[in-house]
Parts: sequence; structure tokens; C-alpha cells
Amino acid sequence: MRRWHALFLFLLSGCGSLEIEILDYPRDNTKVIILELGHKAAAGDLLISTMQYQRKIVHGKKQQAEITLFFKAQQDYPDLKGQAIITVDNISYELTVADIYSYTETRDVGLVGVFGVSDSSKVLRGRIIIPQEVEQKIFMSEKIEYSLFFGNYPIKLRVTRHQLDKLKEFLNYIPG
Repeated sequence: MRRWHALFLFLLSGCGSLEIEILDYPRDNTKVIILELGHKAAAGDLLISTMQYQRKIVHGKKQQAEITLFFKAQQDYPDLKGQAIITVDNISYELTVADIYSYTETRDVGLVGVFGVSDSSKVLRGRIIIPQEVEQKIFMSEKIEYSLFFGNYPIKLRVTRHQLDKLKEFLNYIPG
């Protein structure tokens, strides 16, 4: 529950603090490391694009890192597809987007005379597992870019230098 609260606050603020958060579950001997980043779309009409990087450490052993995708777009925006590409420096790796779903979010924006006016947007979600091979390449990289497919066309999301440094710290993070 705390994780969703943090995601909500992040989305409300519109930007990330670039802080790594650690959730501790001593009963299960598990820690969850979380980093939320808002990557800017190089092209396209995404209103919000947030990627929540997570890694579980169970009984002291690191699990594969994963990315939860969260996008907000115009109501008629195409759905997220099951393919993604991460380009690390100039080498591209195809990744699978799983757990894809979307829904329409409607909010009241006011009154015009006696009529209520509402605004709708589309929320798109998915999840990517970062393969160990790609994770190792990220440690040595100078730049990263994601290509995600909505309908039949890709949207490129660029990772800034500061975000890349924080991502490397996240991937290497070992909580005490």
C-alpha cells in the first residue's frame, strides 16, 4: 500500500525526487528497492510518463530488476503493445512488456451554465523485466533510450545523464 501512495505523490508532483526508497519486510526477509523516474518523450502525445524501477532482495539475494510503466495520454491514444526496445549506448535489446492494461480516467472539471463538464484521459500500464545482460551493459553505458510501442508506432523515452547515474546507483544498490 505504501508503494502506491508513493507513486501517487510522485505523479501528483509531476517529477521525481530521484531518491531511492527501500521497503523492508523483515517477516519475509525481503527488501524492495524502488526508484521512480519521469522520462521525457522525444515525440508523441504522452501527458505523463513514469517508470518505477524495482528490485526485490530476498534472503540477501538480488532478484531481477523490473520496470513498472505508467503513462497518461489523450483518451483516444492507442494501447501499449507487448514489445519494447532499450538502446544502451548504440546497441538495442528487445524486451517484452507484460501485464499490459489500460483504462479511462474521467474527472469533473467544472460547470458551464447548468451542465457539468468532464475531462477524460487514458491510463496505460505495463511491466518490463530487465535481463541480467542488459543490466550489466547499463553499468558501463553513457546513454540509454527506451522505445515503447503504442499502436503501430514507437515512442522514444530519453534518460537524462542525472537519471542514468541514479539508475546505475539503483541497480548496484545493496541495502544495509
